[in-house]
Amino acid sequence: MRTLSSLLALAAAGVLPAAAQVTESAPPERQPKGGYVEPPAKPLSAAAEATLKQINAYRAAGANCGGQAMPPAPPLAWSEPLEKAAEVQVAHNARIGDVSHRGADGSSVGQRMTAAGFEWRAAGENAAAGNDSLRATLAQWMESPGHCRNMMGADFKEVGVARQDNLSSTYRHYWIMVLGTKMK
Repeated sequence: MRTLSSLLALAAAGVLPAAAQVTESAPPERQPKGGYVEPPAKPLSAAAEATLKQINAYRAAGANCGGQAMPPAPPLAWSEPLEKAAEVQVAHNARIGDVSHRGADGSSVGQRMTAAGFEWRAAGENAAAGNDSLRATLAQWMESPGHCRNMMGADFKEVGVARQDNLSSTYRHYWIMVLGTKMK
C-alpha cells in the first residue's frame, strides 16, 4: 500500500491523472478496536425525549418499591432497538385486548430484544393498559413493586417505550417499556 506522501509525489510528477482519488487510512493506533465505529445517535423525537425525561426524573428521585428502598439511579439512554422490541409487544397486546409479556409467537422480552438487534446482558419489561397518558402510566408502574423495581433498577442502562391504542377493547390504551443493558 502506498502512503499519502508517495501518492502526492506521483501525482505532482504527473504519473497519476489529475482526477485520481487519494485517500489515507487512520494509523492503526487511531482505528477503533474491531474496526467498528458506533454511528452517531440521531436526535430523539419529541415524544421519546419527553418520555425519557419523565422516566429519568423518577430514577433521580429514588423510590420505595413495595417496601424495598431503591436509591436514586443513573439516567437511562433511549434505545431504538428497545423501542422496536416494545412496539412488537404493544401491538400484540392491543390486538388481543389484554396485557401479556408473552409475544404473539411465544417470545420472551429477551428474545424480542435480540430480534431487534440489542445484544443484552440485562432485560426487563413493564406492561400496562388503561391509561391514556404517559404520566399516569408511569405512576401506575411506580405503584407496582415489580414494575417500580424495573424502572429504578440501576443495572439497566437503556430504555424504549411504545404505546398502541385499540379503542374497541376494554382497556383501550396499551403501553410497553423495555429496559436493557448491552452485552459488553
